This record gives sequence, structure tokens and C-alpha cells, in this order.
Amino acid sequence: MRPTGPITIILLTLLLTLVVASCSYQFEEPPFENSKLVNITETKFGQELLSTLENIPDTDQTSDIKEGVTDDSLVLEVSEDFLIQQQLSEETNGWELTVITKNRHHIMFCSIMQQDEDGEMAITFPANIEFKKDDEGQIWLWGDKIAVAEFALELSLSSPKLCLAVPYLDASAVVSDTLVSKQGDAVKEVPVEVIVEKEVIKEVPVEVIVEKEVIKEVPMEVIVEKEVIREVPVEVIVEKEIVKEVPVEASGACNRANSISALTSTTNSLMLFGPLLLIAGYKGYRRRYR
Repeated sequence: MRPTGPITIILLTLLLTLVVASCSYQFEEPPFENSKLVNITETKFGQELLSTLENIPDTDQTSDIKEGVTDDSLVLEVSEDFLIQQQLSEETNGWELTVITKNRHHIMFCSIMQQDEDGEMAITFPANIEFKKDDEGQIWLWGDKIAVAEFALELSLSSPKLCLAVPYLDASAVVSDTLVSKQGDAVKEVPVEVIVEKEVIKEVPVEVIVEKEVIKEVPMEVIVEKEVIREVPVEVIVEKEIVKEVPVEASGACNRANSISALTSTTNSLMLFGPLLLIAGYKGYRRRYR
């Protein structure tokens, strides 16, 4: 196999640059707010990335990467091995997104590519996001800030990407699926013992206990309170006004008998027998209601 010469590498790099520049997305404003971003040195992947960039040689292919990623770079940390960087392009004066990710032995810098089907855009833009396609084929986006940020994240996660991979580990040292023979470049298959575990489900008898609710009738004692009315004898005292006629002695004799009227006679009789009748009546009343 013939090695790739420097001229071929330069041509491939130029072609890659033209493809990325003509099929990418441009944002009129930064899609992510600075409050959502963190310094790249605050992430574990960012520290590993900066350390790797220091060890790779300076070439035409790596110079742009080294200039674009520094200790002051701000990134959106999606996961522990997935970062999104937004940068202002000096050529288009628009904001571009770069996805930085890795596998077990390479760090990859990726540009988001457009999705086309037969020359037509295969992606649907939200209603509150405006877009246009310029003469160079780039799609410009603007609109509601929250909607633009959500759409930019969706593009970064689901859209196809064109990536430049930078090795940070020897790939042959981390291969675990197959063993690579250095002498004959042959791939040896490692026998794998397959153990199939069968899940046995046993039916366990279940004892069902049914609890019945027993309601007992408790005799109730009814107490009826009766109202007893007793007649209490009341002693009535009747006061009667007794008018007495006092005879006026005529002048002359001391013991002269004068005639009396019927009213006076009746009054004298009542005065004589009244108390006796009253006592007799009261005794009869007591004897009757005792």
C-alpha cells in the first residue's frame, strides 16, 4: 500500500474545509447563553483534551484545532465525553458549533452537516425559528432564543457530522474484542464459551386466608326515665275582714239593753263559730289527702 504524500493530505484537507464550509449551519446569535456554559478546564474531558493537544505535533491540520481550543474556551457539557463549543467565524461573521467527543483511543472534532434528500432539506425547523440558505449553501438560523438553543442541541446530538480524529492512545493497546497479530496482520478469533441460563419459574402454593367479619348483637339496656308528679298539699290561709259594730251606750243607764241589727248578729255568730269551722275544715282536708 502506497503511503499518502503531503500534497494528497493538503488536498484532502482543503476539500474537507470546502465541504464543511458549504454544508454547515450558521447562527446569527450565540445559540447558548454564557450562563449555561462552563470553562473547558472545569471538565474532566476538557483537561484530558488540552493535555492531548499539547502532545500532538504542530501541522497544518492541527494548527486550527489548537488555536480554537484553549484554557479560556467555554463549552456546553452534555455528558462526560461530549462537549459542544460555539465560536464566532471570522469568515462568515456567524456563530458555528463544534462537537468534541471521543472513543477509547481518538478525540474527534466534528462539524454538523446538513441533511439533504435529493437536493432538498430533510430536516423540519420549528415554527418559531427563521432560516435561510445563502448562495454558498450554508443555512442561517435565528429566532426565539430558547427555541434556537433547543434546536442547536438537537442538531448536535442527531445530525450527521464530519469529524477530524486525533489519537490520544495506541489503538492496538486497547483492543479487547479481537487479538491483532503483528507478524501476519491476521485476526485470530478467540473462542467464546456461551453459557445459557434458563430461568425456571416454580409455582409456589399460596395459602389463602379469608377473614370473615363477625358482627355480634349486644343486648342493649333501655332505661326509661318517668316523670313523677306528686301533689303537694298547700295550706291556704284566707284572711277575712271582720267588721264589728260596737254599740254606743246611750247616756243614762250603764247596763241598758239596746236592740242589735241582723248584720251584727250574723257577725257575732261568725266570730263565735268561724274558728271552729275553720279548724274542722282543715282537719278534714288533711285527712282526705294524707
